[in-house]
Amino acid sequence: MPPMSMQGARRGLLACLVVSILLPVAACLWTPGALAAGEPEILAAEAGWGGEVKLGSWAPVRIRLRGGAEDLTVRAEVWAVGLSTASGSQPVRVPRGSYGTEVALPAGVEKDLTLWVPLTGLWAPGAEELEVRLTAGDRLLASQPLRLPSRRDGSVPMIGVLSREPGLVQAFRGLTLNRQGLPVPVPAAELSPETIPDTGDRLEAFQALVIQGGRAAELTAAQRQAIAQWVKGGGALFLSGGPTLAEDLAALVGDALPLRVEAAATGADLTPLARWAGAGEAPPPTPTPVARLRPEGGAVLAGSPEAPLVWRGRLGLGSVTVVAADLALAPLADWPGRTALVRALLSPVLSLWEEPDQGVHGWAVFAQGRQKGEWLWTLAQLAGFVSPEAIPGWQTVALVLGGFALLAGPLAHGLLARLRRQVWVWAVVPALALATGLGLYVVGVKVQGRDLLVHLVSHITLDGRGGGEQAMAAGFFAPSRDELVVRLPEPLPVRVMELSEPGPQPGVLAAALDPGALQEPPYQVVTGRETTVTSRTGQWQVRSVAVRRGLEGGAGRIAADLRVEGNAVVGTVTNETGWHLEDAAVLLGAEVARLGDLPPGASREVRIPIASQDPFDHGPPITTRMYGRPRQAGGGPAAGGLSPWEPYELPPRDAETGRRVEMLQRLIELTVPGPGSRKLSLTFLAFTRDPVGAEWVAAGVPGRRLHALSLVEQRLTLRLPPGPFRLPPELAVVAMVESSSHEWSVLQGSTGPWVEFDEGYMTFASFPPLPEEARVEVLEVTTALIADAPGAPGSGAAGSGGPPQMPAPEGIFRIYNWETGTWDPLPGGQEVARIEPAGRYLGPGGEVRVQVSAQDGRKVQFEVPEVTFEGRVDG
Repeated sequence: MPPMSMQGARRGLLACLVVSILLPVAACLWTPGALAAGEPEILAAEAGWGGEVKLGSWAPVRIRLRGGAEDLTVRAEVWAVGLSTASGSQPVRVPRGSYGTEVALPAGVEKDLTLWVPLTGLWAPGAEELEVRLTAGDRLLASQPLRLPSRRDGSVPMIGVLSREPGLVQAFRGLTLNRQGLPVPVPAAELSPETIPDTGDRLEAFQALVIQGGRAAELTAAQRQAIAQWVKGGGALFLSGGPTLAEDLAALVGDALPLRVEAAATGADLTPLARWAGAGEAPPPTPTPVARLRPEGGAVLAGSPEAPLVWRGRLGLGSVTVVAADLALAPLADWPGRTALVRALLSPVLSLWEEPDQGVHGWAVFAQGRQKGEWLWTLAQLAGFVSPEAIPGWQTVALVLGGFALLAGPLAHGLLARLRRQVWVWAVVPALALATGLGLYVVGVKVQGRDLLVHLVSHITLDGRGGGEQAMAAGFFAPSRDELVVRLPEPLPVRVMELSEPGPQPGVLAAALDPGALQEPPYQVVTGRETTVTSRTGQWQVRSVAVRRGLEGGAGRIAADLRVEGNAVVGTVTNETGWHLEDAAVLLGAEVARLGDLPPGASREVRIPIASQDPFDHGPPITTRMYGRPRQAGGGPAAGGLSPWEPYELPPRDAETGRRVEMLQRLIELTVPGPGSRKLSLTFLAFTRDPVGAEWVAAGVPGRRLHALSLVEQRLTLRLPPGPFRLPPELAVVAMVESSSHEWSVLQGSTGPWVEFDEGYMTFASFPPLPEEARVEVLEVTTALIADAPGAPGSGAAGSGGPPQMPAPEGIFRIYNWETGTWDPLPGGQEVARIEPAGRYLGPGGEVRVQVSAQDGRKVQFEVPEVTFEGRVDG
């Protein structure tokens, strides 16, 4: 070989060696991201509010995106990812659902957006993390795992702080709860306008919101309305004062509160603030402006009526607390007593959550919060109950089977006999069976989408003024569709109520073969101008979505003209809604007046006997009183030797009655704790099969057969003549709403039931059916103490007549002050306490709460407190 050829060969060999070394290195350095250069990116993602979330509630996920080399419309979504184990394999990551939105992403442009994800599904065992994904069509552009910042369960309250001063949130992070003698931190989240939702339901993770520095002006009208809706539903709003207080107050609640705020002034004396908070040394005179509050109602908690420093008023079921001085500015910002002041401000909220494991005052609040969230889940379960109207009747079955038998029998045999082709019967009969099955399939599935059955169930609560609220769930049964798409007309906070399927979760076996690959989630919610819900599993089950919406002025009402005559409530009720009502009834405590059907515009006469109120009555439940056949005239209390359960037969066993009984049991009877059957204040109940709200959850589903059932509820009031009135305790239904005692018992005495319990307290609520124009001026609380002694086995009274009564010392009985959020002791040494003015002790709808306490290991025996309402109706 020529020398030059040898040299060229050596050079070629060297080049091959270099290439063989550099190619693997380049392959390692050239990542998929580099291959996808120019694609959109996920720059940052964060879940929750400043590192805080609460399971069972909605949570925001803040995402920052950057556009790629070209303009794209992408789908940004959050997947809830959990761990599942297939047989004989290691745990694998499996998506449980996704929530996202369509967004236009111009080339090279950065964009921030907030996605809202309900964390209810993460109660499921093995759910571990969230994952943010960016897709265009079926192409995955980017993904980023996102672990939850913390695991806050529903037994701990959470505080949100929206402030211009970042240091203010630290004052609230020092709060703790007492749990079995140990301090438990109260989470405080730092909010921003971007993490404030536009619906009140998405604020359900918070029990208190603090707003400072005029941040309300940065919120949209929808966000401010969401905060107001959250307060009316039971939230506690705190406004930190200063020169921007008037703007914050006007933006959030408008003219709904009896409080005016005038121009701020400097040099205010804050000594009353320190005295009220128990903070010791008072702060120095403030160099910053202090708002001047001019209350026209509510309660002044600190300061004087002429110069209030802390004021609190009620708004719906919640409260608004206003501090005249700014907590984030001098001198309060550097004052050592600020922590004590913050605790005093939040004491009504924190006291509700102390020691929930023992079921004390926080137990009922926790239960009520869970009840509100679980209503949607309960409705989703009820949506799985098949309506009798959806099942073919015996006439249809008889027509199909009889027609086939006639056609395949006498007619076919007669025709074949005439044609002398009897042997063809072996082919004709199977052919007729095939044709009949094909015809049923075409009629039942292919014609007008008859394969899709929609069950809409809801609970409608009317407010008596034309509005109200509707919680509803739509169940979709479509066994011929492996993928179901439901379009809702607006971007609603819809929840997908995923029902468990037997066997391995979808995608588990496939994911076990490739643990790094995630399958499609079983459901997908995409919001935009509308909301689209796509379900990919549950083909042979009912697939449900649930939503809560307000009925603003278009629902109508039940007009009641009821009055007291002798020992009964009599009058009429009129259906002023547009719905045809069925099985209507008016209830007062344990008494029920059945009204039957009530078409729109129709009226019915009502007569209900007035009986003594016993929250421990173990008589027939509401369902039996509404649907059971009376064994005796009137169907009232037991008489003539009958036991309390014998006056009624059990409700009929037909399917439709059973469905309504189940709704009553789950939505009405099981919503309040207590030993006896549920008692309602003067209340109207009825059912309607009109498709109320169907346009919200089922309008975008083509070819559907819709069957609806809604439970309609409205509290009624009495008509009182102008002038003074006195409402006896028998008309104010009393219920035990919470109990902290592990052991208690009820015995019947000559004057009614008396209760015995150890260590803790019980709370009783009275609900008067008073009209809005009635002004309650005096409360007359009757208490009867039987014994208050150190707890010991066998201590207490004996005898069927019950023990003698005696006045209670101060501290045994207390009444709840709704304005201050505290329990005020009733005067000791007297059985009847007259309280005036009564306004601060009246809750929503006039509710009054009385608490009985047993402290220091003592055993208390008492009769259920009674409340008499006195006042005036203006002419």
